[in-house]
Amino acid sequence: THFKAGEWIGVELTSPVGKNDGTILGQRYFQCTPRYGIFVRPSAITKECAYAFQESQRVKIFDQDGTVRFVGSTDFGEGIWTGIELDEPMGHGNGSVNGVSYFTCAVNHGLFVQI
Repeated sequence: THFKAGEWIGVELTSPVGKNDGTILGQRYFQCTPRYGIFVRPSAITKECAYAFQESQRVKIFDQDGTVRFVGSTDFGEGIWTGIELDEPMGHGNGSVNGVSYFTCAVNHGLFVQI
């Protein structure tokens, strides 16, 4: 991010208790209704928050639109992972990692994000 060093997660809230609309200092990271957006450090996200993502939910990540296709534990990394099928071929795979299929999508449309 340009507003502060380190990793940040942009979150769209379900009520107007946030601080922004996904834009900070003129840079848009994601888009939502004013006061519904907030940025938090990854350490502030709990496992319960990760499960707030649901399969078939539409999301925007890294300025790309997509659909959540997987939420859960994986063989390739510790913690909870969210598998996203991107609308455009901006991902890194097809929903499989190391020969294990977590979801299915076109090549370069798959992306995993650890929450």
